[in-house]
Amino acid sequence: MGCFILTIRRKSGAFVQNTGQVTGQVQRLPAVCEGPLSRSELQERLDLKHRDSFNETYMQPALAAGIIEMTIPDKPHSSKQKYRVTAKGRIFRRL
Repeated sequence: MGCFILTIRRKSGAFVQNTGQVTGQVQRLPAVCEGPLSRSELQERLDLKHRDSFNETYMQPALAAGIIEMTIPDKPHSSKQKYRVTAKGRIFRRL
């Protein structure tokens, strides 16, 4: 009888749990995002230090879920890039 190992790789995917619901981390972003804020300002308001972890666990999932949006979408790496809560994201402010 043979033995094998299955490795499943996935992109961040942190915003959607098996139930299809948005995670608590992503739900925290709209609560602290009042007006357009930079990535570093959002990270500071959430009191998070590690940039890569913040980006992978909070920012990318929130962007993919449509909870926040870029103020300059055609220049995602701009030094002037800021993020704001979408109409969909405002729902999470009330939770």
